[in-house]
Amino acid sequence: MAPDYFRPVVGWRTWLVVATPVGPRLRSIVFGTDWPLGEALPARCEFALRRPWTRPWHRVPVHEAPSDDCDCGIWAAKDIAYAMSFFHLYDDLLGQRSLHRVVGSVCLWGSVVEGSLGWRATRAYPAHIYVPTHRENGRRVNAENIARGLADYGVPVEIVGKVGERVGPALAEIRQRERNRTGELSLP
Repeated sequence: MAPDYFRPVVGWRTWLVVATPVGPRLRSIVFGTDWPLGEALPARCEFALRRPWTRPWHRVPVHEAPSDDCDCGIWAAKDIAYAMSFFHLYDDLLGQRSLHRVVGSVCLWGSVVEGSLGWRATRAYPAHIYVPTHRENGRRVNAENIARGLADYGVPVEIVGKVGERVGPALAEIRQRERNRTGELSLP
């Protein structure tokens, strides 16, 4: 585990967009954690919390997240393509509950654990959100409404993709926009 970082680590992740009484909001795909507006999402070990009735030798002790001995923490991928592979995760279970899925960059800080595909951290907040105009199945979504609601996070929100495009072409567009914005050519 690395010590607290002076500057945030920036990675990529995919979020669900869910309808709330105050508008569209970000939610983690795997654990269903809602991302708060205007404040960092604090990490906690969901594995320890979700297994209180397992046999004692299978239990994960309660601990700070992230931990070297657990997969807990707030995840972000090093590569945008890997982050976008989560666009399809749990589609059969979450499809009816979500408005859409978006991808974006996320700032991670505090204790950070680096892995081969990304990082896990103590705290996180979105840095830039990209809203594709279509789902992977080709169905158009109301990207304008979603983007307006997600603007409440106070970070840049961009709509990507043209009519008839799927997530794959939107990925290429996001990569190009990031290259233009940062002047870097390091995005895979």
